[in-house]
Amino acid sequence: MEELFAALILSSVISIISYKIKYLTKSGSAAMFVLAFLIFGFGGWKFTLPIVSFFISSSYLTKLNGNKNKPIDTFNSNQGQRNYKQVLANGSLAALVVLLNKFYDNELLYVVYVSIIASACADTWATEIGTYNKAKTINIVTFKTAEPGISGGISFPGTMAAFAAVFFIFVSSVFFINNNLIKSFVIIFASSILGSFADSVMGAVIQSKYLCRNCGRTVETRSHCNKPAEYVSGIKLIDNNWVNFLSSFTAAAVSFLLIFI
Repeated sequence: MEELFAALILSSVISIISYKIKYLTKSGSAAMFVLAFLIFGFGGWKFTLPIVSFFISSSYLTKLNGNKNKPIDTFNSNQGQRNYKQVLANGSLAALVVLLNKFYDNELLYVVYVSIIASACADTWATEIGTYNKAKTINIVTFKTAEPGISGGISFPGTMAAFAAVFFIFVSSVFFINNNLIKSFVIIFASSILGSFADSVMGAVIQSKYLCRNCGRTVETRSHCNKPAEYVSGIKLIDNNWVNFLSSFTAAAVSFLLIFI
């Protein structure tokens, strides 16, 4: 009961702060509260520390990047704030692993969990740091120059940031890993980086993209500049939220595969 009460307090604090600093919308803050309560309440600090490390670092980078590269926000409709769909896309699979571990306690599930968090963190750091430095960006599939911030684009600073993010999340979990530490690191690193790159590939190939008739930019929303945008590529049902979820699923699947090799 004490653990659940502590989870209630912690999840409330994080969701309120995230809303106050405009990292999350109201719906995003509500979704964060639910996910945080589940992870804090059923996973303890072992599962909490990696996702809190991801949350704090990503919040800081997003706010740091917000004022410098405001045009980047125009790719989506939330102006840098995450809504409930984005929160669930990045955290629902991790929460599911925590619940699974509650009823089927297995140390290997923790490695899968950390891989999911590290993949999401790698993607976020790559985007924020890559666009912050305004580095040369190329499409991961065509290798042609791409506009910074568009899904499917990668840059050298962004890729280095992804590697750093994986190491950062691994460090936050290292004291809770009871299996072979080197093997666990290799699994987490490989699966999370593959998940991050899968995010870029899916962002370039299957994510829906639209052309704004007003400003001429390629965007990821159905409307832009307060007008309907014209569909140009990808699968209409697949937006950035689905890509984020599928990249987390990829990281989880790869880590499962590597564990049993």
